[in-house]
Amino acid sequence: MDIQFGIQPEDRSAYKLARVRCQNLFAEQAASVPDRPVALLSCPGIESYSTLGGSACTGLARQDGVFNGDIFAVSTNTLYRVNSSATASSIGSVGTDGDLSRFAFIRPTSTATQGYVATLASVAGTVYLYDNSTLTTISDADVGSSVRDVASINGRLVFATGDDEFVWSEVLDPSNVDALSFATAERSPDDLKAILISQQEVWLMGSDTIEVWVDSGGFDVFVPIAGGFIERGLLSRDLATTEDNTVFWVGNDRVIYRANGYLPTRVSTHYIEQVMQGLSDADLPLCKMSSYTQDGHKFVQVRTPNSGTFVLDISTNAWHERDSEGQTTYRALDYVERGGVIIMADAYAGSLRNFDTAIYQDIGEEIIRLATAITPVRSNVPAFSLALDCAKGVGISTGQGSDPFIILRFSDDNGNTWSNEYTRSVGKIGEYGKRVIWRQMGRMKPPNRIWEIRFTDKNIATILGARLNDMQS
Repeated sequence: MDIQFGIQPEDRSAYKLARVRCQNLFAEQAASVPDRPVALLSCPGIESYSTLGGSACTGLARQDGVFNGDIFAVSTNTLYRVNSSATASSIGSVGTDGDLSRFAFIRPTSTATQGYVATLASVAGTVYLYDNSTLTTISDADVGSSVRDVASINGRLVFATGDDEFVWSEVLDPSNVDALSFATAERSPDDLKAILISQQEVWLMGSDTIEVWVDSGGFDVFVPIAGGFIERGLLSRDLATTEDNTVFWVGNDRVIYRANGYLPTRVSTHYIEQVMQGLSDADLPLCKMSSYTQDGHKFVQVRTPNSGTFVLDISTNAWHERDSEGQTTYRALDYVERGGVIIMADAYAGSLRNFDTAIYQDIGEEIIRLATAITPVRSNVPAFSLALDCAKGVGISTGQGSDPFIILRFSDDNGNTWSNEYTRSVGKIGEYGKRVIWRQMGRMKPPNRIWEIRFTDKNIATILGARLNDMQS
């Protein structure tokens, strides 16, 4: 019997259903393995990129053509600039410690060393402006000191200033806001939580509805788009992002959506929605949606401070979980790409990190990769053997990981109790013909047997499936 491991997590144990795990592994079509349509691949390892200072990085951003594409990040109240050599320099103090940070860029000339970066490091606070030499605050009275969000489009900064009002700066003059440069997202009277720019459109994301506006180039500057009205609001300011030429967000009903034109399309599962329902009011300001692209996979991540991190692979429409050992959730808060390298803000340190597909540790800590499969059982039948199809001969030359092991356990009562753990080697370096087989595992009982495998060594883990009671095993 062929066994396929679950390609996305599911936990509806409250309804007495078996839990499915897919942690630190993501699914990909296995075109080179005809009888195994899907492979579970290792999420990349994490290593140090740049040390900032402080205790936690609350956001980062960069834009090609502005300040030579340098990265800007906030860690413990301080704005940092990180150059192409990964050297960080402190710019100055910004905002309130602990709140997630927002950024917007303006490039006023054709010189890539020039520009502006606007930073909002509080949930509702003052916008700071850096012009390559001086860090100042935007003190225009029409902006105020309780800005909820900041974005940029066509040389202007756009500010969410309270309730349903937004204001904008003059072109290439981000600290100057005319008294008449304001508008109200008033097709529905709700609070404006976030501003996103997607495909040269301004998405005004309110608590109950979303309005889409555009730069008209005329006297009114910003005008609403006909049909650009969505009756599904945003749960929290930082739970929205752009990816794959559209907008993703967690709705005020705690369902995750992708915009199909101006129609909200559900992309979350009932399990993830259950997690979103469980978020407290204190959790919401620390929740973050972000995205990045690697090896053709476009990932949208939803990170919560205490309830886990979930990542959607847009190419497969499958979710998986990310986890950092010893932490309450995954360390990566936000992402940028520079020179083909994915760089992240570390929520647990004043540092930037980067992915490395050639290492299999998380800043020196083990990465726990979990996958489960469920075998339906109609009557008590013996489990003579379970042969795992996986990457073999992946050992390294010396030390931990030179003879990597994979661990199996199983449950016959829907995951309430588990067997002992049984380890098997997946092969020292070059042992590509290694057989990974467990034998004599007792009788399986209705309604199912759950198989769980765990891999923690600093080696690649690729899981293709398994064969139960195969006479050739």
